[in-house]
Amino acid sequence: MTELMFEQSHPQEDEGSGNAMDFLWYGGFIMAPSDRFDEVIEWYCSHMGWDCKANFENAGRMAFLKFPGKGQVVLKSYESQYPQFRHEEAPESRSRLCFSVENKDKAVAYFTTHGIGTSNFQVLPDGRETFEIHAFAGTILTAVTTKDGKSKYPNSRIAGYSDNVMQIRTRNLTDMISFYENVVGMKRLEYEGPEGYARLGAKDARGEQLDLVWLIPAEADHSPTTNQSTQSHFWIGPEKKDFVKAWQQLKAAGHSVSDLSGNPETWAAFYLLDPEGNRVNVWNCK
Repeated sequence: MTELMFEQSHPQEDEGSGNAMDFLWYGGFIMAPSDRFDEVIEWYCSHMGWDCKANFENAGRMAFLKFPGKGQVVLKSYESQYPQFRHEEAPESRSRLCFSVENKDKAVAYFTTHGIGTSNFQVLPDGRETFEIHAFAGTILTAVTTKDGKSKYPNSRIAGYSDNVMQIRTRNLTDMISFYENVVGMKRLEYEGPEGYARLGAKDARGEQLDLVWLIPAEADHSPTTNQSTQSHFWIGPEKKDFVKAWQQLKAAGHSVSDLSGNPETWAAFYLLDPEGNRVNVWNCK
């Protein structure tokens, strides 16, 4: 799915949750109207500089859009028969899937010229800037500048995923840290910065700790919610039984978990809700 994958681990006992497990971050989905799917593909390829590598039927319409840099995003149609992909089950959210922008001024100038709205810049605790792009059909893309400010793909608007792949605006930092550590299996990372913020990481395939998520005070966000048409996805595997067992454990522990979408023998997905109602999307495929 993308080159950024996290090391698989097995469910482990945890004093806080009883059944903590590590999820592997496995990329992102962008949801789109099924009746305009080909138009959506063309929009992202034209305005974001991405390349469509596949366009096919799988639980509805699906396409793989390759970034100029590493990785790809999955474009997926809304489908009423699957809980994971129902438009009405994608409520307002404070969770963002983040993309890398190498030259923010050049990118914003392009968007302005082409009638694509953007938000004001905000500064993250590490000094990088972030802003939102109002994409096709109300979808919100969250852009984050690079750490060194260098441009490897000068002709791109969005070069790939940011190494800060998620931002979550939170009202109760303690509860959210507990959930993402004890249920999702992330780890709080040390940093020096303003109170009310936190960094969470997960292991990659080499066992190294990555900066994955910024938890940000909700009051610091001027547009606190957005629809969930952009979704980070996590993977549990490699065996189908691991995926189904995780789903069963989460339900048994009393978490808010959706029904399974698809068929665990080939492809299946579910989502659970964090303490503030943001979706954590989980899937497995053959």
